[in-house]
Amino acid sequence: MAGARTRRARRVAEAIPLAATLRAHGAECDSSPMTRRASCQRWFELTTPLTVDDRGDTPAVESNFDVAESRINAASAFGVGYRYDLWPGGTLRTLVVRADDAGALDALDAVITALENYPVLDDEDLWQREWDQNHPDGGTRECHADHDCGCHYRTHQHTVDVREKGRAYPWCSTCYQDVQDWNHDRFDPHDPRPEPLHRLCHEATLLLPST
Repeated sequence: MAGARTRRARRVAEAIPLAATLRAHGAECDSSPMTRRASCQRWFELTTPLTVDDRGDTPAVESNFDVAESRINAASAFGVGYRYDLWPGGTLRTLVVRADDAGALDALDAVITALENYPVLDDEDLWQREWDQNHPDGGTRECHADHDCGCHYRTHQHTVDVREKGRAYPWCSTCYQDVQDWNHDRFDPHDPRPEPLHRLCHEATLLLPST
């Protein structure tokens, strides 16, 4: 009943000051000139500061959003909802909690405090998301991470691409890097071809240095 919900919300607000803070935050979001609300929000739904861009956001933002949602849902009696706002770059999805849901507000308060002390809620979850983003194919033939990444693409040993009738093509069969760009420390010892030579000044014949 609406009356019972109102009384519960009033009692929760007296016990948990975060409820008043969220109401003020929601009013601030409503008055923002950069966004336009695209969903209906009921009076007892409080807007949280946890927002993600539905068109795609950074791994850190997506990780914190999903982990926070999971933690709040685990403690909530009613579950979380969403608020949608349109902006020039896409659609913003924001978590909302009920004003009469003490469990959700306590969990949200813990999440906000955790993020104030450290910017990541779950390091393992963030690491996995960054790995997936940097390795679209699982790290076999593509890597967008730093050069010290430990994926197969960064650490594999170059091997020539041998096709029909024993013909060897001048690129690695794994990463397709041209043989002239190979790092000598990563040559396949069974590669039948000699190491490429490079002529420098004075016609001196030297081996290419390791890269």
